[in-house]
Amino acid sequence: MRIIALIEDGLGRRHLVATRSPDLVRREFSASTGTARLLWCAVPPEHHGADAIIAEAMQRLGAHDAHALAALPLHRIRNVLEDLCVAEPRRQARRRRWRHWWGRIGLGLRHGMGRQPASGQERGLGA
Repeated sequence: MRIIALIEDGLGRRHLVATRSPDLVRREFSASTGTARLLWCAVPPEHHGADAIIAEAMQRLGAHDAHALAALPLHRIRNVLEDLCVAEPRRQARRRRWRHWWGRIGLGLRHGMGRQPASGQERGLGA
């Protein structure tokens, strides 16, 4: 499983990468630029690939490389990543639960559940 990581190297460029070990990638950037910081990392949501999340984040941010990410405010990048990795999967799960719940209610109404005959009445006209 690959982890999504936002790393800032010693030159001030920000890199959004998908890797199994964010700390090793940070060390590689640190070796080449002198220093590097791990700014944010998360496991992608279930049934979503890390590369797809990164591509969607870059599209939403309007960035195409590390220089473009460096020009954006850090809080904006974090907000987009948290929305993709945390908020949207929660909303989708909530929608699935609601659809399931409404589907069961509709099924019950279609099959006549909940309609009880009044006292003294029988179920049907043939009686």
